Amino acid sequence: GNNQNSTYTGSTGDMAARSGQSVATLNVNSLANEGAAYWSIASAEIVATDTIVATCTTEWCPVTVYHVAAGSFMIAVTNSTGGTIAKDATLTVNWAAL
Repeated sequence: GNNQNSTYTGSTGDMAARSGQSVATLNVNSLANEGAAYWSIASAEIVATDTIVATCTTEWCPVTVYHVAAGSFMIAVTNSTGGTIAKDATLTVNWAAL
C-alpha cells in the first residue's frame, strides 16, 4: 500500500542548491513492505529540464524521482526490505540535479 504525502514530514525546506539531503520522518504506524513514502523537495536552483539522481541511505529502499519542475521535484521511497519500517523511523535521501 502506498502512503500519501501528508503522512510524512520532510526537513529539507527551500534550498538554494543543486544537491542536498532530505530527511523524512514516518508518522504513521509503519511503512509496509512494498509501500512507498512520497514527498517533495524544493530548491530555487532546480529547473524543469534537470535530471535528478537520488538515493536513500536505508538499504533496500529505492528512490523514484518524478514531476521535476522549476523549483521542486517529487520523490517516492519504496520499502523493499521484506519487512516493515517502524513509525518515527527516518528516511534520508541524497540527491543531485544534473
